[in-house]
Amino acid sequence: SVIPNAVSVADLDRPGLPGRRFRLGLVGVVPLRKRLDRAVDLLEILRAHDERFTLHVRGRMPWEYPHEWRKPLQREGYLDLFARLGAGPLREAVAFEPFGADMGSWLTKIGWVLSPATTESFHLAPVEGMVSGAVPVVWDREGARDVFDDRWIVADAQAAAQRILDAADAEGDWAALSDLARTEVGRYDERVVADLWRDAVLPPRPRSERPSYT
Repeated sequence: SVIPNAVSVADLDRPGLPGRRFRLGLVGVVPLRKRLDRAVDLLEILRAHDERFTLHVRGRMPWEYPHEWRKPLQREGYLDLFARLGAGPLREAVAFEPFGADMGSWLTKIGWVLSPATTESFHLAPVEGMVSGAVPVVWDREGARDVFDDRWIVADAQAAAQRILDAADAEGDWAALSDLARTEVGRYDERVVADLWRDAVLPPRPRSERPSYT
């Protein structure tokens, strides 16, 4: 049996704020394989079409992890990326926001949760975003399709940008995608996952005794 991570639907399912379909969210940028650079590439493409798009990066900065910051290649990679942001037009469109436990409030303003990493396991952030109604954008990588439906997976920043631009347009389908994300994520509801754990360690219950979650 494979038992996935769980998310708290009761906590994260909150009404979204206006304009969220133009806000990209990225949670965690350390280590470098989290690929903040891919998120920046995506934002650059999007803002060439519509300057309402912004990127919100939540989490600790790389120098807050001494074991990573001491690695020359890691440090140089981040410094190059921050120099690119500081010297270019994107500096007003990227917000670095501190780590915090209250993901539910933060997600109400986010319309797209990015998962651009080269490698991940489950990657909780985009799944939590789905509960809130944010649409996941997952770069193709090994194991991604074990967690996310193909419709949420993209090949690269250009494909991600096209998908976002089509959906965020005034006549696009962002709202429909948001509703679909909320529906799909039900299998990771903490109550559903708790039942999986129960069934794994206790004698199976008759189907008629199993609770139904909506």
